[in-house]
Amino acid sequence: MSIRSHKGKLFIDFRYQDTRCREYSSFPDTPENRERFRILEKRIREEISAGTFNYAPHFPQSNKLQRFAKRRRLLFSEFTQKWLSDRSPFLDDGSLNIREIKPSTWKTDSIAVRRYLTPAFGHFHVDQLTTGSALEFRERLKKTKLSNKRINNIMGILRKILSDAKLQGHIPHNPLTGIPSLKRTAKSKSAPLTPREVEVFLSKVDPYYLNYYIVAFSTGMRPGELCALKWESVDFERQEITVERHIIRGLETPGGKTGNRVIGCKERPIVFRALARQRKDTQSKSAYVFIGKRDGGPLNYEHLHSKIWITTLERCGLAARDSYNTKDTFITIALSSGEDIGWIANSAGTSEQMIFKHYRKWIPNLIRRDGMAIKGVLEKWATVAQKAVRTSKATS
Repeated sequence: MSIRSHKGKLFIDFRYQDTRCREYSSFPDTPENRERFRILEKRIREEISAGTFNYAPHFPQSNKLQRFAKRRRLLFSEFTQKWLSDRSPFLDDGSLNIREIKPSTWKTDSIAVRRYLTPAFGHFHVDQLTTGSALEFRERLKKTKLSNKRINNIMGILRKILSDAKLQGHIPHNPLTGIPSLKRTAKSKSAPLTPREVEVFLSKVDPYYLNYYIVAFSTGMRPGELCALKWESVDFERQEITVERHIIRGLETPGGKTGNRVIGCKERPIVFRALARQRKDTQSKSAYVFIGKRDGGPLNYEHLHSKIWITTLERCGLAARDSYNTKDTFITIALSSGEDIGWIANSAGTSEQMIFKHYRKWIPNLIRRDGMAIKGVLEKWATVAQKAVRTSKATS
């Protein structure tokens, strides 16, 4: 900000809301007028710093008045409510618009706003948020059990909110600009089960969920993909499963986690034997293959993880681990059996590069006998599953 002279007349040169502003006057460049302008400059600087600057009272004839028209100050809670509503992929007619944002992304954003951002900043006006208050908020999050990745995601959502607030003229600048992300903590290591551990798991899991876990261990499909699997995507004649939707945080989204794919299962008959048993139990009840015991809707991943997966691991004497290890188990056993990496990648819905990066130690050699090397392992699981089914029928 400076006081300058043009053709003997004073003008003030400053920046406001990332815009260079030059406001000319009719005052001659004299010591007395320069002192008057210095007082004006000091007042404008203080008001901009405090977030209370209003263009009109200082420069009522300016051609920038419309641009800097004073907006009603919004509470953070008001602005974020509208921000979420404007970005929602859920249309009034019940359909989805996923061109702008995925439903799962919107759900993640809304959870972060409701659970963390609104309690921290909801009672403040948007223009009251500062770099300091954002950093203090991040420090409080670091004292919780949240990972650095999750904290970075929450701060990223706050950054997006404030970027939109700046674009709409509610704040002069984004106070989160320049704040570096926290260093990512090490990801939890993959903990796949061994073939023998899978046999034990299948013998001890609740028979109601046995078919689900046979398909999970034998194809590498993600839990969200299995929970969203519908009968229309299961081709018994071709023995193929088409992965074309997934469920994340209770929201069903078109497309598999990494896009649509077709999983051929002719070389692993255990999969369609399990699906045939499942068809007898659920096809007449629901469009979904794997359904909840009580509500008949698709399986709830959180319930499946905490009540079935973890409980069964404990019953087997195995350490707790993430449910995604059914996918890791398939990949590692298939690699150890010598299966082709491209075949494994398609089945599990990942890339060959990711397999080389994360599972390389399980690769003994590269051969082209797609699905045959793992067949013996899967057949052992099938034997265990058949025994479990017979036992269940005998006791029911």
